Amino acid sequence: MDLEATLADRFHASAATDVDAVVALAVDGGERLTTFAVREGALRFDRSLAPAAADATLFFDSAETALGIFGGGVDPMAAFMAGAFRADGQLPLVFVLLGLFRRDYSATPPE
Repeated sequence: MDLEATLADRFHASAATDVDAVVALAVDGGERLTTFAVREGALRFDRSLAPAAADATLFFDSAETALGIFGGGVDPMAAFMAGAFRADGQLPLVFVLLGLFRRDYSATPPE
């Protein structure tokens, strides 16, 4: 499964109604994986969104790590501690965003 399909499959629209963000995903070294916007409970992929305009940019050591984190097979905190995942921009937003893609999602995203 590709990254955008995984993101779309695991996205919890009901938890994203108050989120307004542009997010870039990239591999360390510059390879752009995707850029998406979350607005009014909707997830929209848009390659025309410039990564420089992102509210947060998530960097991974590989595309496989990104897929693992968003696919649920890799713990984001463990990846962060191992240096396989980092973020720039509005850092509190990163945890909210990761919560929007959790499979075991409950009523509200983490704060």
